[in-house]
Amino acid sequence: MVVSTVNVILQNRAFQLVTPGSSAALSSWSAINGATISVVRDTTPISNALPNALHVVIPSGRTGGVGFANAGYSGISVTSGTTYTGSFFYRFPTSSSFRGSATVSLQSSTGSTLGSTTVTISGAQTSWAQVNFSVRAGSTPGNINNRFVVTLDGAAASGQTVNFGMFSLFPPTFRNRANGMRNDIASALAELGPGFWRFPGGNNLEGQTVAQRWQWNATVGPLTSRPGRQGDWGYINTDGLGLFEYLLWCEDLGMEPIMAVWSGFALGGTSIAQGQLGPYIQQAIDQINFVIGGTNTAPGQLRASLGHPNPFKLNFVEIGNEDNFAANTYTFRWTTIVNSLKAAFPQLHFIATTLVNNPVLNPKPTEYDVHVYQTPTWFAQNVFFYDDFARDGTKYFEGEYAAISTNPNDIFGSPSDGRLVFPTVQSAVGEAAFMTGLERNSDIVFAASFAPLLGHVTNNQWTPNLLAFDAGAVYRSTSFYVQRLFGQNRGDQYIPSTLPSRTGTAFWSVVRKTSSGQLVIKISNTATSAARLTFNLAFNNVATTGTATVITGNPTSSNTPTSPNLITPQTSSITTGKSFTYNAPAGLPRSSDRPAPSIPRRNVGPIQKRKIPHVKHVVAVASGKGGVGKSTVSVNLAYALATSRPRSKIGILDLDVFGPSIPKLMGLENIGEPDLTQSGALIPLTNNGIPTMSMGYLLPKSSANDAPVVWRGLMVQKAVQQLLFDVDWRRRTSQTGEDDGLDVLVLDMPPGTGDVQLTLSQLVKVDGAVIVSTPQDVALLDARKGVHMFRKVDVPVFGLVVNSAYFRCPSCADKHEVFGSLDSARRAVDELGLNSDGTTSGLLGELPMVSEVSSLGDKGNLGDIFLGQRLVDSKPGLKEIRDVMTGLANTVWQKLESSVAP
Repeated sequence: MVVSTVNVILQNRAFQLVTPGSSAALSSWSAINGATISVVRDTTPISNALPNALHVVIPSGRTGGVGFANAGYSGISVTSGTTYTGSFFYRFPTSSSFRGSATVSLQSSTGSTLGSTTVTISGAQTSWAQVNFSVRAGSTPGNINNRFVVTLDGAAASGQTVNFGMFSLFPPTFRNRANGMRNDIASALAELGPGFWRFPGGNNLEGQTVAQRWQWNATVGPLTSRPGRQGDWGYINTDGLGLFEYLLWCEDLGMEPIMAVWSGFALGGTSIAQGQLGPYIQQAIDQINFVIGGTNTAPGQLRASLGHPNPFKLNFVEIGNEDNFAANTYTFRWTTIVNSLKAAFPQLHFIATTLVNNPVLNPKPTEYDVHVYQTPTWFAQNVFFYDDFARDGTKYFEGEYAAISTNPNDIFGSPSDGRLVFPTVQSAVGEAAFMTGLERNSDIVFAASFAPLLGHVTNNQWTPNLLAFDAGAVYRSTSFYVQRLFGQNRGDQYIPSTLPSRTGTAFWSVVRKTSSGQLVIKISNTATSAARLTFNLAFNNVATTGTATVITGNPTSSNTPTSPNLITPQTSSITTGKSFTYNAPAGLPRSSDRPAPSIPRRNVGPIQKRKIPHVKHVVAVASGKGGVGKSTVSVNLAYALATSRPRSKIGILDLDVFGPSIPKLMGLENIGEPDLTQSGALIPLTNNGIPTMSMGYLLPKSSANDAPVVWRGLMVQKAVQQLLFDVDWRRRTSQTGEDDGLDVLVLDMPPGTGDVQLTLSQLVKVDGAVIVSTPQDVALLDARKGVHMFRKVDVPVFGLVVNSAYFRCPSCADKHEVFGSLDSARRAVDELGLNSDGTTSGLLGELPMVSEVSSLGDKGNLGDIFLGQRLVDSKPGLKEIRDVMTGLANTVWQKLESSVAP
């Protein structure tokens, strides 16, 4: 989501990480009254961190204000009587005699001025100068469709060229902090009575590449020294909200920091080798020293220079985020990083981010971060999640949790399939039930946090969020009110009570505030009807009256921008005493069209795999590493399957969400986006009778070929699930209408053994896998990993295809094994047990190096190998490719039709 939690009003305010000269570089900016504006790479930039500037040319013959405007983050809120302070930098590229003024204003969508001021501009200023200003709004418009405007008098400035950079505009901030937090958002969060703040994330920590990771030292000091970076959710982070701002926010809200350091893993799949972790460990040490180090350390001196000589509070440091996605390297990364940090900071606690005890880590973690996104019913059924955990000294941080869907079979699906846009009454009730279990197990659960925290109403990548907001308002969700009830009613003593039934529907926890003697009972009723509860309190003196604060309503109701206060807590007086009864209102719905699913507690047991709709058989084509020709083999296999059995129906699904190549190989990259059926399913794009679907069809065409897909974890799972289950593979003809679908779907897998493979193995029944490798030992080593991975998730491995196996000399027809001896591949097949029938059937094919294959692939014409008889007859290498692939297709057909799993 594009957010401005730091109270910055202007979007793209410093033109960070944009491409000069492109239209995208002017995002949120527009010209006023004929001015020519563009983003340029300034020859003498404001700083090395901010190389770009807004280049403004005032044309001749204009009168009135000429300049430029910024539309903010989907609008700008303007309130009468509020003073907005700001600044910008400017310089004239060449000296000019111009001396005049610029008008800085806030304007409505109709062009009326809501407030303005003037500042002096001099043409003699050829080096960068910062201009400060303040604008007091004189009126409040009826909406947030307002803009920030800077203009020069068209006649006086005729023909002038000015460069501008690093704009800033702030209304009053929370606690009046410079570069501070947006007041309404921070005030809402303060209502929660938060005990800690986990930062900087989350995915925000990791970076798609090593260079794009969050680096503390690039987020502190003057804003002009912060270059920003490509964030992990698709937008640019300005890093105006940096480490120092995080720490001040903790102080202002009375929160304890739980700070993460980078663990040597980037989301694109790069893990730093053990012997190369040193510089990154030193950066982590410096980061921690900035927080708690003395002024005898360089980071501590930097903190003091920013106005905070005393150390901040810090007890917990998290090592990475969700490293279960790279658990194989986290073992050595954890050991190396934690041993170094423990030596430097023995008083700190270090939190592990893999699955609990999987893998086994050394030194043994004393704290784990646990994340769970599920349905309201799952949370209600897992109230006793932590009760059975061993009391062995290990503590747990429930770092991310939320009820995000009502559909257990498609947690990360679309709203049409159960995904929540805003938290509902039932999701809040499920979360509240789970939280009573967290309180009961507070001896081992030391902290818990709903996630995500914030989401822009119209520009987000994830739903639901605890707080929704736009440029002018904050919307408190039902889940927010549950978190507020728990946060404002924390006790310092847990009072044992009769345990709720593990199979029941009413759950509670009882705590006491010893300073006031107040007893707090938290109740969540997950039933479809009210629950009558009787409480017998074993205290000598109990007040006869108390208060009940209740969140209830239609289970599917939400607070939204159009109905922001539909569900709010209601407080009333109740009769209490040593014994009293209370009627808890109903919480979760049960409907005939979607009854409550039976979900295993604590997610024990295998996930039920689903069939892909309208597909009989699924064959995965995979490789242990990239660059071995896997996608080309996938396309050729699809054509070979189709031509070897002319009446068969074959499709291709490109699951390489990070580097989709099927659109180009199939000649479909410029066709346009897929159409949708009336039910919202994607309709495949087809060439030569082969229907295909790919993430490449769904990305914006301006970025599909060159912009990285910076996703991981849950976002990857969501994309994969949509490609697997939201595509209608039935063919459509004017004569016959829809058919029954595909006989075989070929899955072009991404290289490696990461998120996509994990998601696929959990969700879909795959009939078999074909592994592609070159003859090199290093490629075969990764191919072995692929075989073992598929076997671990119960997917049969049909065998190995060796690509670029040899080059056949056109003059003498001799074979030359350019990339290594084929004996290595044959040994690998034998050692992996792929020759189960005592033959070499596990070696599915040896494909020669043929230059025409590359040329045909680039043109999207691989089908000519199977459909163009004259071409193949004239190119012996192509005939060899066709024959090997046809043999492979026949083997696949036999294995699919065999009743004995290979």
